[in-house]
Amino acid sequence: MNGHSGLIRVVSKVWYQSAPPRYMEEMFTFDTPDISTFRTMYQTSEPEPVLVKETQVTDLSVAVDELRELGVRIFPNPVRDGLLNVDGISERVEGIAVYDLHGALVAGTDAIQGRSWQVRLPNTAATYVVVVRTATRRYVERVVAY
Repeated sequence: MNGHSGLIRVVSKVWYQSAPPRYMEEMFTFDTPDISTFRTMYQTSEPEPVLVKETQVTDLSVAVDELRELGVRIFPNPVRDGLLNVDGISERVEGIAVYDLHGALVAGTDAIQGRSWQVRLPNTAATYVVVVRTATRRYVERVVAY
């Protein structure tokens, strides 16, 4: 990562091309009536690839320190009943947020009352990213719910 400590956005694109030009090269070295007819049709068509699917994912877990340094405990992991607990919250914690792996905010709070916080995760099996924010850094932990 060469020292990069910001968010990482990963973009993935899937393209489809039924007959890529490099696959045609060998066939076009031959000269038969059928190949000549196909070559003419191929060269007059638009053989450009077609974008099938594009997706983006933002990784929030870059350049973070261990959560235990802060004294915060996130449990259970994995989550079976959908109820996630965050315990050991000190005055240093300014906020807690839970994101799905697409980067969408699932739950969060900036007004923490006491030393613990509970959140009910969506009723779907998934992996979530819990971000505990202090004034100087973010601590991240992945949580699996099933």
